[in-house]
Amino acid sequence: MNVAIESEAYSLHLASAILLYQDRQKHIRYASHHAITQDEAGKAHIEPGTGISSAALEKAYSELMGSQNLFYLEERVLAYNGSTFIVWLPPKPRKVYFDAPEPMGKREGITPHPGLVFAIYPGSDVRIFAVKGPQRPTPETKLYLAPYLNIYGDNGSICMGNVQAPDPSPDSIDAWESAFFNSYFTHANYGIRTSYPGGIYSLWNDLLDGMHTTFPEQVLVSPKGEADFLLSELLGDTST
Repeated sequence: MNVAIESEAYSLHLASAILLYQDRQKHIRYASHHAITQDEAGKAHIEPGTGISSAALEKAYSELMGSQNLFYLEERVLAYNGSTFIVWLPPKPRKVYFDAPEPMGKREGITPHPGLVFAIYPGSDVRIFAVKGPQRPTPETKLYLAPYLNIYGDNGSICMGNVQAPDPSPDSIDAWESAFFNSYFTHANYGIRTSYPGGIYSLWNDLLDGMHTTFPEQVLVSPKGEADFLLSELLGDTST
């Protein structure tokens, strides 16, 4: 283990170490800080450590990276912390593709869609919810189950299938939108995703048949049943 770096410009010595601990899904869950000592033979040793705070990690990162330029976040970016970002897609017509069991079958076409909120976490963990109205969401905006196929559970997890996930960064919003809507919707999972008469297949068949000029927002349902689920709750969820 090298304990020093020497150059004409500066001299550095090994002072401490940060150890990162991850779970089976390779998500980092814990970090510890350790002092480095050196024995008489010049060999470095990592001493017992203590848990490191997020503030200390940010300080170490800031000192390593130096001053960073600020960058503009467009209107569709609702939140970003360097690794997780939440974006909003306003309601508008979009083309969709289906290759699902009957009564859906294989269909495609342009239909109206509700406003959507995507939460994109490290490891290509992507969740999607619907919102009502054309306004940019605020922390007090109510979120609803996204009325789509290929969605798992009430937490909005998307089955990406063989779709190549774009980079998780705010400048890749269009790429994420394209990845979601340009793939085939193939299966409905357990649970009620809409109150539309006849269920989710009837909803999309009627939309493709042109029965609605705007998305019928009244059929959106909350992930919590009768209780509201607010965007502020999603902002506080940084787990994957």
